[in-house]
Amino acid sequence: MSNSGYNEFFYMPQLVQEEGSSDEDDGLITVELRMPSLTDECEDKVQQKLKAVDGVSTVHIDVTRQKVTIKGTAEESTVLAKAKKIMPHTELW
Repeated sequence: MSNSGYNEFFYMPQLVQEEGSSDEDDGLITVELRMPSLTDECEDKVQQKLKAVDGVSTVHIDVTRQKVTIKGTAEESTVLAKAKKIMPHTELW
């Protein structure tokens, strides 16, 4: 009996994007930032301050990758300026 790498019990659902649900259609933009020295302790502060920016709808923080993903209608330059006030060494991902 050979094992060709197929496992009948393993199932990986495919990601399907619904028609008309893309960010561009909604007018949303995604801004990805690298925030070096981002820690678990300051995660809530960063989340709170970035969500306060007009036009920001969601903020996702990945502390291990030092990455912050912001979605909304806010301008990239506005989000970056606010992020630099929180952490000066912030840059675009």
